[in-house]
Parts: sequence; C-alpha cells; structure tokens
Amino acid sequence: MAPKNLFSHSAGRPLGKPAKRLVNLKQAKLLLRGYMLELLKDRKIDEFRSFGNGGPQKLLKMLNTLRLGPADLISKDMLSVAELLALGVFKKPHFEAAGIKPHNLVGVRGAEQMMLVAGYSPEEIARAKNAFRSRRHRRGGN
Repeated sequence: MAPKNLFSHSAGRPLGKPAKRLVNLKQAKLLLRGYMLELLKDRKIDEFRSFGNGGPQKLLKMLNTLRLGPADLISKDMLSVAELLALGVFKKPHFEAAGIKPHNLVGVRGAEQMMLVAGYSPEEIARAKNAFRSRRHRRGGN
C-alpha cells in the first residue's frame, strides 16, 4: 500500500489549510540581491534605477552586506566606471576608497552632472577635466 502522503509539502497539513509560506525574508533578500546583480551584469542600468522604491539605496545596502564596493564591481567585470557613475549609487567617498580618481570619471558622457550629484565640487571636476585632457594629449591620442 502506498504511503498516505506522497508529497512532502502536504505532509502533516490538514487539507483546506494554506501551505506555509516557503519563501522567508532571508530568501526574499537573496532573490532581490540576485535579481539586482543580474540587472547590473546585463547592463540594464535604466531598468535598475526605476527598480521599486529606492532601488539604488537597496543596492548600496546589499553591496555593503556583501562587502563589495565600486572597485570590486569593476574588477569583477560587472560594471565600467561610466556605469558606476550612471548608477547614481556611489558618492565621492566610495570612489576615493576604491582608488578611482576624478580624471578616470571625466571621460564619460554627461559625467559633469553625475559627478556633481556624486558630491564632487565644480573645481574638482574642472581640475579632473584638465588632467584628463593633458593626459590624453601626452598619450598622443585624438
């Protein structure tokens, strides 16, 4: 004779009662984390920025729990410097801690506005632009 409860998820639960919620908060957070990292990997920055309420803040919290910073995202080849800026998540201290200099950020289209948002002063941005130009000139590129 077959056992009474073939399916483990219905074992010990009288019929008619709802199943216990399988996804707990921790799992939900892991799913959210996975989803955000997937979005970033797929370079869907705009979609990410509109993600829920305060997507960028959620990401920052999540990266902190993972102990990841801008430098890690670049070294793990998930994001470029331009995309880090575009995320609007990281601020000046984050970039400084990651060892990313202002002149590395300037070569990005629309960087000035994004750098202001990130907390760089207009003077710093002007200096960085000059450093970027002179560096390019020295290299003999276009």
